[in-house]
Amino acid sequence: MKFKRLVTEADLEYTARHWRNYHFLVTVSDAIDPNGIEHHESSDNRVQETAFTDAEALDYAADLLPHEFTHSWNGKYRRPAGLQVRNYQDPERTDMLWVYEGLTEYLGHVLASRSGLRTPEEFRDVLAGFYANLDVTTGRLTRPLVDTATEAGWMYFATPQYAHRRRGTDFYPEGVLMWLEADATIRGRSGGARSLDDFVRRFYGPPSGPPQVVTYTRADIVTALNGIVEYDWNAFIRARVDAIAPHPPGGGLTDDGWRLTYTAEPMRQSRNEEKFGEHVNALYSIGAQVNNKGDVVDVIDGSPASKAGLAPYMHVLAVGGRRYSSDALHAVLRASAVDSTPIAFVVDDFGKVFTLFVRYRGGERYPRLVPIPGKPDLLTPIAQPREK
Repeated sequence: MKFKRLVTEADLEYTARHWRNYHFLVTVSDAIDPNGIEHHESSDNRVQETAFTDAEALDYAADLLPHEFTHSWNGKYRRPAGLQVRNYQDPERTDMLWVYEGLTEYLGHVLASRSGLRTPEEFRDVLAGFYANLDVTTGRLTRPLVDTATEAGWMYFATPQYAHRRRGTDFYPEGVLMWLEADATIRGRSGGARSLDDFVRRFYGPPSGPPQVVTYTRADIVTALNGIVEYDWNAFIRARVDAIAPHPPGGGLTDDGWRLTYTAEPMRQSRNEEKFGEHVNALYSIGAQVNNKGDVVDVIDGSPASKAGLAPYMHVLAVGGRRYSSDALHAVLRASAVDSTPIAFVVDDFGKVFTLFVRYRGGERYPRLVPIPGKPDLLTPIAQPREK
């Protein structure tokens, strides 16, 4: 029923179809990596074996089909001019992926909520996780968002080690926050009369018809946004795409009545990320991510873990005097809320075994959004179904 509602909600969002018949091709298996590939009239979707029998697994993959479905409009029908090449010898120019993928990622999460695949609270949890992860990414201090788009061909296949130092395919999550901020800007400047939905309908909507490609440039995006509400959209985009920004776009959160905080207990999205990603996310506490096997995936520059000498590619043999497990790491992090004793990590660094001591006191920290007193909640209405 929820997937049927997805089609209805997409029809209400775009008000036109640029396909004759659309097929969701879904592989339910743990034998291949979860992924998705978009086409005009179909999508190749791959999810965990339990995705349709386990509520947490479904929630973890809830935005996949909405995301790939949205690509029929954004990416296949309307496509950046640099990605419409004549042959395999001409290089693709990927600098507009903050629209192709960033806006698709935003709309995918919105449609997942509007169709009932996620709740408004879970939608907020996704936004909190995106902002928190981007905010500790030290690579953003030297590289603008556009760099992550122009280097997408390499970023897609990069290892997760040192991802926060070099940045990754950040045009997905940061694109979400950017377009949320664009929505807040439209709502604010129009007195609530218009929203990003109006831009989406105008840019990706009528007339309906069979598959075709209509290309666009950044100037076309600016013109279309100005057609919804007059604003210096050139400056808006330059500040968020071309300029180095120490923090990710947060105006969409605060303007919509929410702010980021951290709690000791993970929200559902954080729990699912750890469970199905098979890792412990301690990026917001000691500044490290360690998988369930004990491999250090990444470490934030300047964090307690980094200062102690912990680094990607190390293998943790023991933590806090216990053989390493995700439960053991969680236990010492929880204990650090009241115990200032440095956390002992016994590590194997390519055959060299030694002990590191991480000085940290603060307990586990997980991101969540909380209401700003006195401000109206505008995020919940965005996630509400449009179907009457």
